[in-house]
Amino acid sequence: MFMKKTHSFLLFLTILIVSLGVRFYWESQKSAFHVDEVMSFVLCDYGDLGWTTTFSGEYTGAEAKQAMLFPHPGLDDAIQDIRHNWQDNRDHYHTNFYYTILRLWLVGFQSYDIHDIIVHCLWINYIFYVAYFILLYFFLRLFFRERPKILFLGLLLIGLSASDIANTIFIREYMLQELGALFLAYIVVKSVIEIKKDAYRYNIKNFLITTFAIWAIIFNGYFQFVYVGVLGLYLVWVLCQKKDYNKIIYFAGTMLAAVALCYVCYQGFFKILTEDNKVSGGLSARTLRGYFSPFLFYSLFVMHYTLYIPYLFIIGYVWRKKRMSINQVPWIFIAAVIYSVAAFWTAPMRTNRYIVSATPLLLLIVPFAISKLQGKQQKIASGLCILTAVVMMCFKGNIENMNFDKDEKANLLNNHSEMPTYIVVNKKQPWTQCDIIPYLNDHRHYKFVNSVEEIKCNQPHIVSIDCFRGEYPVEKMKQQWEYKGYGSFYNHYIVK
Repeated sequence: MFMKKTHSFLLFLTILIVSLGVRFYWESQKSAFHVDEVMSFVLCDYGDLGWTTTFSGEYTGAEAKQAMLFPHPGLDDAIQDIRHNWQDNRDHYHTNFYYTILRLWLVGFQSYDIHDIIVHCLWINYIFYVAYFILLYFFLRLFFRERPKILFLGLLLIGLSASDIANTIFIREYMLQELGALFLAYIVVKSVIEIKKDAYRYNIKNFLITTFAIWAIIFNGYFQFVYVGVLGLYLVWVLCQKKDYNKIIYFAGTMLAAVALCYVCYQGFFKILTEDNKVSGGLSARTLRGYFSPFLFYSLFVMHYTLYIPYLFIIGYVWRKKRMSINQVPWIFIAAVIYSVAAFWTAPMRTNRYIVSATPLLLLIVPFAISKLQGKQQKIASGLCILTAVVMMCFKGNIENMNFDKDEKANLLNNHSEMPTYIVVNKKQPWTQCDIIPYLNDHRHYKFVNSVEEIKCNQPHIVSIDCFRGEYPVEKMKQQWEYKGYGSFYNHYIVK
């Protein structure tokens, strides 16, 4: 028994080290930010530049970065920023949870090197990931306690999932959200198992644990209310089957307590109800055809099934040969599918970040299907799935938010040329500055202006124009302006 436990522990540790190693590799390849990552710094520091105001006048690259990214490095400043974010973080589509953690993590940090910033901030996600991985083991154990090989296969497939890797190396709250979603799934599955055995205790301890699990996910993002709702409906269905109707009040109480706790932790928690929000925007901005567009289908399933052809083949084979019925499929997988579709129907953008919290639940169907096979068939299916996961994670196009092209397009702004450089900002959308400031050269001078007409220069110079302005010197471009590339939100030119 001791040797068996030691073997299991070493296997668990090996998979954890491999999955972390893969993430460290992709982190080393990350040389630029997604604009939302930079906005995380602006919001957690409670800064105005990049959120409500634009740069004006002349700055060195280092001065501009300090003003936007790390204006208040001290602990006292951090406490003040956290207090402001508790009252109103100004980003009503997110709570202050991640911004508070990130703000504390940045105390005393003041480097303007992009890689240094990425490494420092991603250690938060790595801590969350280790906790997530440990919890994932116990979650899979609920299903495959007597099938350790299948359990570790599930650990490996989820650990090597391209969408899960992308989520870990993204400097936003989504890794924390994934941890919260898995914790709630674990609590709900464990509760259902105990309810069906008449072993669940309706006491204060379980009430507080369930309340904390619900709080941990809905306080991470408003879209997770859908996730909680889907899991809650199944829990209600189980209770109705047991005819324990009065117990529904017990779990409804945990939901109300969790929402109340969210308000205590963030005074602006309900402000999304009074704002033009992303849900209504996401629903109204698309036609019915838009919901079923090829791009929607690609984004929804690319990291889970569409390109994992062997997964589909194995699931289909098992379904046909074993004559499985829908009631044999883990209900938590069905709940994850319902949540994923609902989240995509209401999300403002077609990106996996809105459903990545459901990754372990969606991929649960794969080890479940393989567990139905025996002997050689099971070994071949397992090997094929592992090979597929490895191949998928090796293609950089499958790892979201890497922004491989940004550093190349920003070279014009970051070289050591003495050529005067002007940046035409957009007062109506200050956030676009988040996509140019991190790439400035620390020692070079930049002049920020509000329009092309403000540029007065008789020698060759560089101009970067916010592409959302709708203001381009069309006539001059034909003769004097040489287009040098597009850097996400800015067009770069050399003016002769």
